[in-house]
Amino acid sequence: MNEDDEKLKATLQSVRESPEINITVPYIPSWEKLFADEYTVAKPPTEKYDLDSLCIVLHSSGSTALPELNMWTHKMVHTALWQPYAY
Repeated sequence: MNEDDEKLKATLQSVRESPEINITVPYIPSWEKLFADEYTVAKPPTEKYDLDSLCIVLHSSGSTALPELNMWTHKMVHTALWQPYAY
């Protein structure tokens, strides 16, 4: 837990214990406590992949015509996520 987590924890605890505040603040367990046995953190692949290979297939809503498939390569996804937007 970092310093902000500790402050939030202390604030929630004081709200739980305060008799003049009529609010219910339930305990919310951490992700690790909820799913420790079911999930593991996947490490990114170490092998190189072809930037021009297919990464994801999206589709349009078809609001003006039939839905169309939009095939994105790894390079397109990388560009969309990591390049800053120019305004």
